[in-house]
Amino acid sequence: MRKRLDKASLDSYVAEMNEPVESSLIINLPPVAPRLLVSVRDLEEARIAHHANVDLIDLKEPHKGSLGMVELSTAQQIAEELPQATLSLALGELAEWRQKTSVSRIPTTFRYLKIGLTGEVSNSYWREEWQSFRNKIDAEAEKSFRWIAVVYADYELAKSPTPDVIIEAAIETGCAGVLFDTWSKQSGSLLDLVSVEQLEKYRKVIQAAGLLTAFAGSLRETHLPTVRPIGADIIAVRGAICEENNRVGTVSASRIKAFQDVLKSPIGQPG
Repeated sequence: MRKRLDKASLDSYVAEMNEPVESSLIINLPPVAPRLLVSVRDLEEARIAHHANVDLIDLKEPHKGSLGMVELSTAQQIAEELPQATLSLALGELAEWRQKTSVSRIPTTFRYLKIGLTGEVSNSYWREEWQSFRNKIDAEAEKSFRWIAVVYADYELAKSPTPDVIIEAAIETGCAGVLFDTWSKQSGSLLDLVSVEQLEKYRKVIQAAGLLTAFAGSLRETHLPTVRPIGADIIAVRGAICEENNRVGTVSASRIKAFQDVLKSPIGQPG
């Protein structure tokens, strides 16, 4: 259950981001594998992910950026065919919706929604606009979706608010979780941009507030021995489960299986 925070509690959580990491933090974490989220672009890829029994199926169009939105007809098609799947949908960037006179009616089968904040660092009202957009989407669908705030590890390049600021806003505005991703897929992986120690601090603050923590950003099987002990709830991938590790390629059942084997193996042991 997500905690309701007063201002003093929120300030306390945010202050924890600057506290030293306890050396025993990783050792004391339970050896539970995080859930696997696989991003797909169409119905055929969604079928592959579903048959592979992935935990969450996320829809996005990789040709449109880190959070590129698929056509709404594609989302509707997948929602109708896979009603029992746990579905997530990327909605692009907040700035992309400013020129639109109305919002889309998202299929209510979707559980999680996310939208990026690229370019919002210079916008003094981004929190209000972010919350207003989410409210409009919820109202149009007559459903309270579970919103995931997106932190870009390369936030300076993306010109998005800083991780600390987005985490604070996610807690304040009742998000269900926080996703750490990379905006530019030429920036390297999440681990190239954020230290393990900093990710531990963020994870501690987010989960203490009752929100989910998800890690993405060009993660591969080779990153899992380092990423898993941090204790994220979800590991999200696209490129790692595509043919030839190409995120704009096609999702591969064998690549999903290989990633699952490593993800679910005991920490410290090969998959």
